[in-house]
Amino acid sequence: MSLSLWKSSTNHEDVKASSPHTQPDDKKFDEKENSADTKGIWNWKPIRAISHIGKKKISCLFSVEILTAQFLPSSMNGLRLSVCVRKKENKDGAVQTMPSRVVQGAAEFEETLFIKCHVYCNQQGNGKNLKFEARPFWIYLFAVDAKELSFGRNSVDLSQLIQESIEKSRQGNR
Repeated sequence: MSLSLWKSSTNHEDVKASSPHTQPDDKKFDEKENSADTKGIWNWKPIRAISHIGKKKISCLFSVEILTAQFLPSSMNGLRLSVCVRKKENKDGAVQTMPSRVVQGAAEFEETLFIKCHVYCNQQGNGKNLKFEARPFWIYLFAVDAKELSFGRNSVDLSQLIQESIEKSRQGNR
């Protein structure tokens, strides 16, 4: 996986077309902004717990392999970068790589991060079709030494990855 989010000429429509599971979000992330997005009764924990009644709870362990961040400008040489993966709605269970210095426009990580989470689903129709509740996660690069730098964030829905995996296993592929 190559993280080249530094490019300012990235066309967001091209990124969406190339990967249906990731959605870039270039807004600077702020806890106040996040709390404004979560207003409403459905994000209150007791209501969410009630909404899961009758659904199957699947415990999952995802692995994310982080290799390099490439095509960084030479002005970033010497800067320490790290990659973080966390739930979109809160910071519980956030994991990040060890910081890596940018050398000649690239930061080498070569780490595997593990994320534990629960996904809820309903059976539809004949019992073979499962409808998963969305489980969005943020994946982003950040500068350890300069918190004011923003490289953008990508949202990945892990429930879609589970759905694809189930469909492939039914076809006999892994």
